[in-house]
Amino acid sequence: MLKDYFSGNGPANAGREKAKLQTFEDIGALLNCLKLARFQGWINDISFLIVFNEYEKIKKKIGPPAVPPVQFMQASAPEPNVKKTLKLSDRQQKILKFLKSNQKAQVMDLLAVLPDVTKRTIRRDLDELLKTGRVAREGEFNQVLYKIA
Repeated sequence: MLKDYFSGNGPANAGREKAKLQTFEDIGALLNCLKLARFQGWINDISFLIVFNEYEKIKKKIGPPAVPPVQFMQASAPEPNVKKTLKLSDRQQKILKFLKSNQKAQVMDLLAVLPDVTKRTIRRDLDELLKTGRVAREGEFNQVLYKIA
């Protein structure tokens, strides 16, 4: 249906091209917002990929506009060595201290060290430490272990 609306010739084609261009610009803005949300940790990688791919499918169905859309600034993650200089939270320092002394740990092990912290918050801290390259993850699903990288 999208392709039917955006294809065609004749006097109405100018309006279609304008709508196509606007749609491409809007999708571009949405995709950049998604990239920012992923970088900030507001959306997980799987959800990001699902939504990102769906918007890319819409762009392909519509086809490229006659006039190229405005290119928005690309949101990219900083270099790992730049992010390593950021200050760690107290929780993250405790996690690293535990990993140094015990070699490996699961989230449940870290709950004993941080009893007032939820599993989700510990996972967020571990994800941040993964992004900075301080820890490494082994295994999958409920067999995930974290260790010093």
